[in-house]
Amino acid sequence: MFQIRGKCVICTQRFVTNNIAALHCGHVFHYDCIQKWFERSLTCPNCRAFTTSGEIVRHLFFDAPDDFDDTTLSIASPGSRADELLIALGEKNRALLQAQGELREKNRALLRAQNELRHCETTLAVKRREYDELLDENLSLKARIEILERSLEKSTKRLKACELYKIVTSMGSETALDTLLGDDGSLRMGQFINIQKRQLEEAKSIQRRLREELRAEREQLRASKKKESDLEKLLKNMEIELRDARAANTMQERPLKQRLRNLPTTHHIAENRETADIGNMMPPKRNIRRPLVERRNESGPKRAHFAEKEEEH
Repeated sequence: MFQIRGKCVICTQRFVTNNIAALHCGHVFHYDCIQKWFERSLTCPNCRAFTTSGEIVRHLFFDAPDDFDDTTLSIASPGSRADELLIALGEKNRALLQAQGELREKNRALLRAQNELRHCETTLAVKRREYDELLDENLSLKARIEILERSLEKSTKRLKACELYKIVTSMGSETALDTLLGDDGSLRMGQFINIQKRQLEEAKSIQRRLREELRAEREQLRASKKKESDLEKLLKNMEIELRDARAANTMQERPLKQRLRNLPTTHHIAENRETADIGNMMPPKRNIRRPLVERRNESGPKRAHFAEKEEEH
């Protein structure tokens, strides 16, 4: 393996014989460099000619020069070694950059995981507080239920005592009270149960009577609603008829208004009166007889003129 004069324009490193590739346009690059370049663009880095990865000439072979003397080889050897080290250093740098990129990505993923963990911890703390609050509320409710149960039991006992007191006081005599009490002063349950049954029957009869009254009220309410609906329909129909009557009245008033507009005004009537007064002041005309034919001819157009005016009115 030996180096060739020239550098790859992608990585600016010298060529090595076992890592050279050429494109169909003739430009030469490192094979690894051109592969990475094609991941971003399918053009030649030098001339921008379009190409594909299948058109890469993978292997290029060069013969080593035989006319170099030992001095040239000895001088060139340190340089070639340095170039090899530079190439290796470039590869290490690329690997380091890639590792740094992976490390940054992992750090970002770690930060996201930490944020999610903090969010979960916050949510868990909130849920724990809610659970503790619900637990305390449940305990307080249980205590309250126990208190209410004891109060209910006490109230039930007091209610029974009140009912017994009402029964005893309603009986009105000591002999009636003796019917509920035995010889030893204990309560006779049979008598007490019979009294309770009578009171229950009375309560049921009152309940039936109230149900009948409620049913009658509902029927009356239903009838009033139906009557209200009928009245609303009748009102709507009357409004429609009133609107139609107003429209018909408007249509009938239009010809009358037109005739009223065609009548002579008071100003014209006053002028006609003044003209008549002046005519009365004039001396009377002599009655000159005309031929009968002329008077008949004049009477014809005047009658026709009056007939036309009557038709216009």
